[in-house]
Amino acid sequence: MISECRQKLYFRTLLSLLFAAVLSLSGCTNPEKAKADHLNKGEAFLKDGKFQEASLEFRNAIQIDENFAAAHWGLARAYE
Repeated sequence: MISECRQKLYFRTLLSLLFAAVLSLSGCTNPEKAKADHLNKGEAFLKDGKFQEASLEFRNAIQIDENFAAAHWGLARAYE
């Protein structure tokens, strides 16, 4: 009887750890990909004349990498 309880506890613990690992890894993103996505969205908003949305996307890209020249240039064009 005790071994059955331990087996269930072991299974639940293993399942919980596996779920936590999958959940924590799903939140990880590649910074280069995120920068490119923000830049592309900003360019699309800029093309549509949505300057506030474009500036937000360019600022998001700059938060990831302060030296990202394309995002600085896009932000300047959005403010213009």
